[in-house]
Amino acid sequence: MEVREHGFGKSYNFLFAVSTILFIVGICFGVLSFIKGHVHVYNFSKEISNGMQLATYIFFVVTSTGLCLVSSLGHVFKVGNLEHISKRAVLLSIATILSGFLVLLFELEAPWRMYWMLLTPNFKSPIFWMGILYGIYVLVMILEFGSLVFGIHFFALIFGFLGVVFGVAAHSNMGSIFGTLQGRLIWHGPLMPVYFIASAFLSGAAALLFFTFIAYWLRGKEMEPEVSSAVKTMAKFFALFIFILIFIDVWKIIIGLYGRITGEYESEMALLKGPLSINYWFFEIFLGLVFPLLLLLFTWFKSKKAMFLASLSCIIGVFFMRYDLVLEGQILPLWYYVGATQASHYLSYTPSFYELIISFGGMGFCFALYLFVEKFIGLDS
Repeated sequence: MEVREHGFGKSYNFLFAVSTILFIVGICFGVLSFIKGHVHVYNFSKEISNGMQLATYIFFVVTSTGLCLVSSLGHVFKVGNLEHISKRAVLLSIATILSGFLVLLFELEAPWRMYWMLLTPNFKSPIFWMGILYGIYVLVMILEFGSLVFGIHFFALIFGFLGVVFGVAAHSNMGSIFGTLQGRLIWHGPLMPVYFIASAFLSGAAALLFFTFIAYWLRGKEMEPEVSSAVKTMAKFFALFIFILIFIDVWKIIIGLYGRITGEYESEMALLKGPLSINYWFFEIFLGLVFPLLLLLFTWFKSKKAMFLASLSCIIGVFFMRYDLVLEGQILPLWYYVGATQASHYLSYTPSFYELIISFGGMGFCFALYLFVEKFIGLDS
């Protein structure tokens, strides 16, 4: 294992300081939310019981699973030359999922009661299995990263394969939490677990490209030839994942509109031409899918600036995908499903200041943890 500083300067110090401050401020506001009470600082309601923090949690854990999957392409399945950036992907998968857990911690009103999940397990509950599977997943990813750092390649291979198994199991299980909700037709169905896995590949590839470019920018040096080649290969996979998600998204819209099923149709229209339409068309579709794909195709994977901009644009778009996903199933009053026409209006939700700060705190923690490890451990070897 090589432990040393890798040429980072003032830009690194500034970014690390900002990230750490965001993390500390987020923690402070999270603690205050327990003291003041969630009902007083969060904009939740009986109708919309989940918002910004759940969306941020999903954003982080989806990205973590995607990073695990794309890392396995390199050092597990030996695809191309991606093993040169696999170590960074594994580290990022750990940083993102821990950040997701941090944000979720402050979203729960009484997280200290979670021990009851183990004392009185409900084996029929998808949420119970999500907790168990993600717990095993985090442990496996930490062991995989340690094996890669210390050069124990046999164990890295074993833990990498187990990471894929438990990552897919945990992530598809989280999709089933939405898919099994019969009272929210826009979520209900077998498509959700598949959609979660497909979008995980996309966000994982985007995050790996983004942080690889950030690492070399902070060092102020050019990429090594093997790393540059691996980045171009990952960019091609990135474009493929965009195509796949566009395909799924088109069919998701068609299914949502077909037959004008009460509840599902109205929720879909909230995305297409309702209160979520700007989020959907500009952020989710244009920034998340169309713009990155056009950048990659027009430059034919030869421009590093285009790849960096495409990854950044996609990350922003993917965050709005998670935000829209959480709201699209809650924006229509449940009474509408049973024929109460007076409940035909859309509900409104705006994240509170506390929710925003805690979510940014999770992002700060992710950056700070990644930057700290990146500085002292060579991640491209």
